[in-house]
Amino acid sequence: MKVFKRYISSSFDSVALLRTNALVNGEWLRGGSRFPVTNPSTTEVFSKVTDCGVPEYRKAIEAAHLAFKTFRHTSSTERSQLLYNVHELIQEYRADLARLITVESGKPIWSSLREVETIETCFRVFAEEASRLNTHSPIPSTANLSQRWIIYEKQPLGVLGIVTDWALSTRALRNLAAVIATGNTCIFQPPKETPMTALALGYVCTQAGVQEGVLNILPTSQPENVARYLCESRFVKKTILETRTTLRHAVLQRCSTKICSEKIVSRPYGKGSFIVCKDADIEKALRALVACRFGQFLEKGSFIGRVFVHESLYDEFNSRLISMIDSEVCLGDGFDPNATYGPLINGDELNMVANLIQDARKKGAIVLRGGVRASSMGPNFYRPTVLSNVDDTMNIVHTENCAPIVPVSKFRSLDETLDYMESAGSDSVCYLYATDIRSILSMTRKLNATTLGINSTAIEEQDLRFPEACYPDFGNYTALKNIVLEP
Repeated sequence: MKVFKRYISSSFDSVALLRTNALVNGEWLRGGSRFPVTNPSTTEVFSKVTDCGVPEYRKAIEAAHLAFKTFRHTSSTERSQLLYNVHELIQEYRADLARLITVESGKPIWSSLREVETIETCFRVFAEEASRLNTHSPIPSTANLSQRWIIYEKQPLGVLGIVTDWALSTRALRNLAAVIATGNTCIFQPPKETPMTALALGYVCTQAGVQEGVLNILPTSQPENVARYLCESRFVKKTILETRTTLRHAVLQRCSTKICSEKIVSRPYGKGSFIVCKDADIEKALRALVACRFGQFLEKGSFIGRVFVHESLYDEFNSRLISMIDSEVCLGDGFDPNATYGPLINGDELNMVANLIQDARKKGAIVLRGGVRASSMGPNFYRPTVLSNVDDTMNIVHTENCAPIVPVSKFRSLDETLDYMESAGSDSVCYLYATDIRSILSMTRKLNATTLGINSTAIEEQDLRFPEACYPDFGNYTALKNIVLEP
């Protein structure tokens, strides 16, 4: 535990944020067993947190169910004020929260600060929206217009389960703001790799005056088994899976078809495509790609699974991409002020990435840059990598990963790209770089993506609308597409 003490004394202003016990019914539950949390830059254990199982989750669900009976009746004004209180405390603890994110995940400190700012913004936005959630909509009845009115009122569902993945941990924390705003209560399962950021935010919420039992945060080393219990509990009305495909499938396979269809909300993971048309501004596209894949937008879950470049720009694009990576991407420890990209989260992720690169090479991909471990920097570091000649047979285009890899493919017509994307399944995010309005309008209509960024990757999640689990919406029978257009 020497490493943990070193971080406390030299890095954190408020030791109270460093919570290692589960938050259950407003109390910090130590529990019997614990599991280690490591710093991915050094692989040293800097803390051990409570390892919660089904008994602890059962206790938390009972507490959340009891708290819901009173919290659901709080006014929208009260809930809005709670969210403003949390927002102010996050601002106060901003530096320590960013340091904790960097220690847990290895991300550069400046990127962690942006993550904290995103969390701040989400709580502020939900504070503003909370006051409008309980509005009534009186509509005259068609049966008797003069004597009867129908009033539509949104009602909270009850206890919500939230299961998160380390790659999306900060993105998933916005759910806590939504829970408070809508009058629900929740059981939050943080990632086993990065649980302390969620526990720290739980501490902030308790300090802000959030009622006991409303937010329950329980780390676990067995996420699949506990997630199944959440899904099957009769007190948990909905379970939101903010996870990557591997964990999501593991949970779904353990649940019955009825539970999957009625109680599970699967949020889209950020695997997306990046399309560069022949009339695109190459410099703008390159800077956006490097920023999105190697820098400031990585924390938003908008991971680039594949880059499609028109054949007329292909060679120039790859050459300039390599030059930009060499000059602007700096691999290093998260607390290094010059670092723009940190280590992978653990050895398992590193081995998966190495296997993906090896598979791509065997099937004809060319490694233009990187493709090797940066062992001299630490056991979990991997060199920024550019792959060309990538095709559909390679596992890397079908596997979600957070490695510093850019798989580049060439295309002749946009129809080819659309055919591939349709056969591979819809992406949650797609970025399109073009100046021809015909190409833009055509792709806007045809692309089956939740969010489409046109000449922009600066997509703020709090400004987008996703299908929410907090309120049942019986009128939305069509898919909703968010379009962010930058001239």
